[in-house]
Order: sequence, then structure tokens, then C-alpha cells
Amino acid sequence: MSLIAGEEFQHILRVLNTNVDGKQKIMFALTSIKGVGRRFSNIVCKKADIDMNKRAGELSAEEMDRLMAVVHNPRQFKVPDWFLNRKKDYKDGRFSQVVSNAVDMKLRDDLERLKKIRLANSEKETCFCDTGCSHTRSFLLLYPRLHQSFGSFVLSDDQH
Repeated sequence: MSLIAGEEFQHILRVLNTNVDGKQKIMFALTSIKGVGRRFSNIVCKKADIDMNKRAGELSAEEMDRLMAVVHNPRQFKVPDWFLNRKKDYKDGRFSQVVSNAVDMKLRDDLERLKKIRLANSEKETCFCDTGCSHTRSFLLLYPRLHQSFGSFVLSDDQH
């Protein structure tokens, strides 16, 4: 990066409801967006034909549009299905890359669905407890209302 930034250099970019630092290289600047990691940002830059040594603030509007097109529709640009973060979505069965606020919405929807079918780990995940099986007894002691959903794991009062 030169010592003097040009007039068109943007220090902060607003991309997908996220403030992106314009001084970072584009590959690493994209990782500040929720749902975009280093490997995905690398392949996005390659598919959009963007030089990865460029700073994020140096990108033109046309280059940003190409980047966002790849982020929103990675399968159209031949990004493999195993590379995406949402495989075989429960509702529609599609492969997709979920970014920004949609990550939180999908996580909330998944947890609600798991709670609805009363999966044991979903109750623990909603309160951010450890989901390992060796912690079942201590978890049940802390949350006695969940005894009904565990069936054979129910501890009687004399075992406490």
C-alpha cells in the first residue's frame, strides 16, 4: 500500500451489513463478513478475477459487484457443493452459502426445529451447555424439567 491513498480509496466499506476495513487485503477483509472464511474468500476472489494483493478500499464498484455476485450465487460460478456452509437445507434441500444476518436466522430456525422434535442436545445448545454425553447427569441435576425428554436417562430423587 502506498503512503498516500488516492481520492477514491475507501477506508471503511459497508458490505452485507458489515463494516469492512479498507486497509486490509481483499481476501482477509472479506472474512469480517459473517459466514465468509479465509478459504471461501480466497475462492471468491479467484472466481471474480480480483487480484488478492489489492486492498479492499482500492476496489472499484464493478469489482465489488462481481465479488458480491459470487458470494450470493457460488454454484453459478462452479464452486463445489462441499465448499458451501449450508448443505442440503432441511426445508428446501438446496446447497447454499449463507452469509451475514441469514447465518443467525438459519441457526435459530435449526434450534427451534430441534427443540420441536425434542432432541436432547438441542435443549443443551439453547442454553450453551456442553453437549457431550458424559455430562448428562450433571445437566439433568441443573435442569430437572428436562427429565421427561430423556426417558431412560431419568434420575430418580433417591439417586441425587
